[in-house]
Amino acid sequence: MKWTKYEIEKLISLRNQGVQWPQIQEEFRKDSRCHERPWETLRSKFRNSSHKIALKVAKRDKTIKNQILKMILKEKTVSVHYIADRFGISDDETKDFVEVLKNEEYDIVLEGRIVRLGTLTKEVKLDVEGSKLRLGVFSDLHFGSMFMQLTRARQFIEEVREKVDAFADCGDISDGTKIYKGQEYQTFLHGSEQHTRFTRQHYLDTQRPTKVIGGNHDASFLKTGGANIPLRIAEVRSNVELLGFHFGVFNWKGIRIGLVHPAGGGAYALSYPVQKYVRNWVPDQIPDILIFGHFHQKGYFRWHGAECFLAGCFQGQTPYLVEKGLFPVIGGLVLDIEKRASGIKVKWESYDYSEIKDDWENYVGKDGR
Repeated sequence: MKWTKYEIEKLISLRNQGVQWPQIQEEFRKDSRCHERPWETLRSKFRNSSHKIALKVAKRDKTIKNQILKMILKEKTVSVHYIADRFGISDDETKDFVEVLKNEEYDIVLEGRIVRLGTLTKEVKLDVEGSKLRLGVFSDLHFGSMFMQLTRARQFIEEVREKVDAFADCGDISDGTKIYKGQEYQTFLHGSEQHTRFTRQHYLDTQRPTKVIGGNHDASFLKTGGANIPLRIAEVRSNVELLGFHFGVFNWKGIRIGLVHPAGGGAYALSYPVQKYVRNWVPDQIPDILIFGHFHQKGYFRWHGAECFLAGCFQGQTPYLVEKGLFPVIGGLVLDIEKRASGIKVKWESYDYSEIKDDWENYVGKDGR
């Protein structure tokens, strides 16, 4: 005899109330809308039905959780009530979903009635005594890439560490995921977990205050799963501070130094992407110094009152660059920044290195995988 929806709902309701199987069998016998069924049949049906309902509820909850995550990643900041109203759940249920996401290590912050992505750009102070600041600059380490130049990056840090007061990292610490077609065949780390373990272990031993931003490759993990790898590094390195993704500012004695990792490709003229970026600023808000990652080139330009530098990189020539006919400049910078009554004075030194072929093989098996 085919089961009706009424019978299934009655069966689940009675059993969830703790009614025993012989009593449920009697209740079915007395109800004209139910067929008479042995208690063994009732028990078997309950087990199958309750399991399916549980799976359905779990699937619904997972769907809502994923949709809430997508909303937070898109909006950056949103109210608890807005999420609750959007998905037809209570404010308390919304907070529960946010806690689940936080427990899954998504970088999400719940502040009262506001939910926000924990990667908002901030401006911080750099405390270095004296009237001069020596700043070591590096960018685009691309951990996980088969073309990373970690040995050269370590060499740079060893050469300049005792000469500088602080370091700046302009992003793309990890090689990320799904940046371009075929990238997965050019990486030896896969997924945010492997990248996180490797970067935590191998991030450069600067031993100085180090200001960091995330780049577009780092952001790929944030967009696909909410994983914030630069933040995971800052959690285990007390001298490392994350300023945000793509842009961040630190202030030394009133001199504002901006770290930039823009989107998009380069241009025939090295200065053009910098000019295009800076011209969109409100004039009185432009930092005094801007340091750009992303382009894998080095250079200096003064534009709209800002001292602009291209930071170089620590990744060799990838197949993508070969296809574009581009050659990376491997190395870092040291900036001598002096605060004077009449303004600022900046001198720069370039540390350049040749590419080590297959340098990644020196680190395979050392990442804790």
